[in-house]
Amino acid sequence: SRLMLQIEEANTKNDSEFRVQQDLRRSVTDLNGKITNLEDQLRRAEDQIASQREEVWNSKQELRVSREAEPQLRRENQELQVSLQRSHETQDALKLEAERARKAAEVLEARLFNLQTRPET
Repeated sequence: SRLMLQIEEANTKNDSEFRVQQDLRRSVTDLNGKITNLEDQLRRAEDQIASQREEVWNSKQELRVSREAEPQLRRENQELQVSLQRSHETQDALKLEAERARKAAEVLEARLFNLQTRPET
């Protein structure tokens, strides 16, 4: 009877240890899953950081190119402004010339009319 009691206690202890081991295995499996998930999140974050670094580098390059091009663009803009001003001046001069030519044509038409309608003497 004492032996049976010891066997039963040993079985209970073994069952208890077995359950503890099962719980520990489940906990280890859960933790491994969480670690894998965290590693995936870390990789995605690292990829995003690398992508953002590349975007920043590209933006800096574009800014550098823009700054280098700015003096040339200013010169070209100034040249275009001067050219535009000259075009306006030329246009104004052509308008004046056209108006003078129209007036001269009116004078010539009047003279021609007078010559044609003058009675012969």
